[in-house]
Amino acid sequence: MTESCPHWEIETNINSLGIRSNDMDDKTEVGLFFLRMGLAFVFIWSAFGKLVLGMRPPLDSVIPFIHIDILIVMLSIVELTVGLLYFFGLVTRINGALSALLMLLIITTGILLGMFSEAMLAKDIAILSGCLCLALSGSQWMSLDGGAGIR
Repeated sequence: MTESCPHWEIETNINSLGIRSNDMDDKTEVGLFFLRMGLAFVFIWSAFGKLVLGMRPPLDSVIPFIHIDILIVMLSIVELTVGLLYFFGLVTRINGALSALLMLLIITTGILLGMFSEAMLAKDIAILSGCLCLALSGSQWMSLDGGAGIR
């Protein structure tokens, strides 16, 4: 007479459903990879748009004591750096935290200047959320962070 182990029965039931314990982790990592690539595209495209396409935000009304061209180049360098760090998955959590602060600054400034709707900053709340997600969770799959064992 063999006794049945309750733990073994639970494992058997879960395995019969085709669920492995690390399936969710794998799907989460793939999702974080796509989030990272999406944010990389947004930040790189934004820098490209400012430098090449002339899509310039009204930064002179925010910081009037620095010439607008200098501000555009500085912001573009920051956005390009953030985008490349996301693309390569390097220091993703730190990059997520710093880019979330940048987005929070942009959103807050838009609200204080009464330009939230005019500058279409509602989409920036979604970008802020993505940055916060990567700041909290990181992203290991297909990243330099993953290869370095940084989490």
